[in-house]
Amino acid sequence: MKYGLIVHFKTRNIGDDIQCYAMEKFLPHVDYLIDREHLDSFYTPTGEKVAAFLGGWYLHKPLNWPPSPFLKILPIAFHITMREGKGNLALTDYGTTWLKKVAPIGCRDEGTAEILQSYGVPAYFSGCFTLTIKPFANVAKHGKIVLADCTKEVADFIKQNTKKEIVIVSHKYSKPKLPPEVVAYAEKHDKKDIIPTSHKPAQLDEPHEEVCYKGSWSYRRALVEGLLRFYQGASLVVTKRLHVSLPCLAMGTPVLLVRTEENLLNYRLSTYLPYLNHTTPELAVSSKLLSVSNTPAASSNYFFMDSSFNSSTANDLFSKKFSFDFNNPPPNPGGHEKLVEKIRTACSAFISSCENDMNTARVDVETWWDDQQRILRLKRIIKTLMPSLQSTNSEPLNENIYKA
Repeated sequence: MKYGLIVHFKTRNIGDDIQCYAMEKFLPHVDYLIDREHLDSFYTPTGEKVAAFLGGWYLHKPLNWPPSPFLKILPIAFHITMREGKGNLALTDYGTTWLKKVAPIGCRDEGTAEILQSYGVPAYFSGCFTLTIKPFANVAKHGKIVLADCTKEVADFIKQNTKKEIVIVSHKYSKPKLPPEVVAYAEKHDKKDIIPTSHKPAQLDEPHEEVCYKGSWSYRRALVEGLLRFYQGASLVVTKRLHVSLPCLAMGTPVLLVRTEENLLNYRLSTYLPYLNHTTPELAVSSKLLSVSNTPAASSNYFFMDSSFNSSTANDLFSKKFSFDFNNPPPNPGGHEKLVEKIRTACSAFISSCENDMNTARVDVETWWDDQQRILRLKRIIKTLMPSLQSTNSEPLNENIYKA
């Protein structure tokens, strides 16, 4: 069986690559790279199917959904938000039918599972691939405090409360800020291997406003590994990012998640608060005050919290009410191991089924290509006409439904 790794080719966030790095560890080998935003146009010249994990954030480009018939998919650690999910054309008609065919869908967070369930798609909370990252051997503890995409106010506050050396890191590929040790590691360990990709017809992406990272996957993989090793060697990592928090949790590095109160109540993050030390610049929100049992799909926004939540009972980070020792940080709460085992079990079973399946039918490439030409024509028509149309209430139609 051939295997493919789904990668966001034009990502502006190294966190996307950290997820891919974690997924790749479960594949016996990688024969193809597959563009996450163009799953519908992937093909193989011979018609053979390629097995892949459908992990990450999807439906940014609904017209490119569902994935192509050349892919044999295990949907696990799958994520969408209310913006991509509720009322989106990708989750009506055949888009939902496809999901039901490959269900149950393992979801990265409980909010995604509830959105899919509202469409009648069997779904469950699987956890995120980045929780499965194992600690590296022979990593020296440099003992620094790493601040990953923290605000200046948070950075200044921490500097006032520790004498340890602080390193500033940013995950944005458009303006990356990575320690020189990480860049040197990537350059040294770049294997220069070439993994083919196969997408047809030509992609319809508009150029990004920001410059995207242009390295090969082999270099990007090495950069991720160097960065993860650097996080592992830290005495503490403080961040607003999920894909810093969860890898540090997986590797046993103390981590403090700092986001606004509103963002912490977003189900993308709130799902994981019981496993992390976390606070906000305004409030130190207790995980006991958050509920993951409400239904975000039925809500008008992305946030949900227990009715017992009362901001007056929470502590202000910038006052000294929030007790956190930056010099001797507490260990992570943990408890995520059951999620790791869930992902490992599902991936192992999927790979075994692929290795034992010798009778997978090939796809008729010429017939598929004829269909793709018609689909491409419709996409071009939609991209041309939709911006000029108005909905019945004179509001512009949601551009998110016609992205290609």
